[in-house]
Amino acid sequence: MLDKHFGTPVFCKLHTRFESQSVQTEIGNIVEKLNFAKVPQWGSSNHSLSDPTFKTSLFDQFDMPLTVNLINKNVTDYLNSLGYDKTYNLVIKESWLTDTRKNEYTVLHNHGAFDISGVYYFSTNGKDGDIHFVNPTQITDTSKFINDTQYVRYVPEVGKLILFPGWLMHFVDENETDSRRMSLSFNIQIEEE
Repeated sequence: MLDKHFGTPVFCKLHTRFESQSVQTEIGNIVEKLNFAKVPQWGSSNHSLSDPTFKTSLFDQFDMPLTVNLINKNVTDYLNSLGYDKTYNLVIKESWLTDTRKNEYTVLHNHGAFDISGVYYFSTNGKDGDIHFVNPTQITDTSKFINDTQYVRYVPEVGKLILFPGWLMHFVDENETDSRRMSLSFNIQIEEE
């Protein structure tokens, strides 16, 4: 018997224009109402956030039921694909928009002790910065028979939603284009009943 251990489940779904149209509208309606700012410790070339303190949630500030519904449906699909069969409630604890302009990037980080973190791409040209997830078992590069890649990358696409464990380290490449990349990020806790 061969057991495979330490796999890291990353869920990725590209929604069709029809599926994501209402979410695009909801996010578009709030973008101009937000004051984006940088986290000073991350440096001046890092992206801007709708709340760099992470003390508020967009879903507490604005009525966005269609976006919450899309997230919850995809998180449920993610958990079902993992065989998670407990009764639970999903609680979006934090959510914010990122604004990444030319010559900006996202530093290597994780989202801490949250059960699930995610990103939804609101606007992108697909060439303005891929997201990279870092292999949590990096020492495998010393093995002669197991040599997993050190990074897994996803190209941003409007309507793409990516879900991953909050502890998974990741970063985003520099935006070398003149386009503005905007994405919705969020952190979720699973509350078992």
